[in-house]
Amino acid sequence: HVTFRKADYHPMTKDLIAGFSATATIKRSEFGMTGGIPLVGDDVRLLVETEGVNMDRKKAEELKH
Repeated sequence: HVTFRKADYHPMTKDLIAGFSATATIKRSEFGMTGGIPLVGDDVRLLVETEGVNMDRKKAEELKH
């Protein structure tokens, strides 16, 4: 599940920034990690928080170097 949080311009850099949250649940056993099941839970909950910055190409090139 992905949730869009907000998009706005950074007050100092004026770059457009967007935030997202994502959650997922995977089973350890699907990746061959079966040790300890059922004493150790099989489900692993993933939580990802991310922010993306949309900047002009010139600025992006300057940051590479």
